[in-house]
Amino acid sequence: MKMVGNIEGTILDLYCGTGTIGISFLKVGKGNKLVGIEIVEEAIRDA
Repeated sequence: MKMVGNIEGTILDLYCGTGTIGISFLKVGKGNKLVGIEIVEEAIRDA
């Protein structure tokens, strides 16, 4: 995954689904904390 720039601090992932994208950011060293917000119950269960 190629990302531009550095992200420091907390990443806020709105409508994150199962969290795949936010977790990918953390795995490549972007940010130090992830907060995911999702309103679809099925996605929350799958996460």
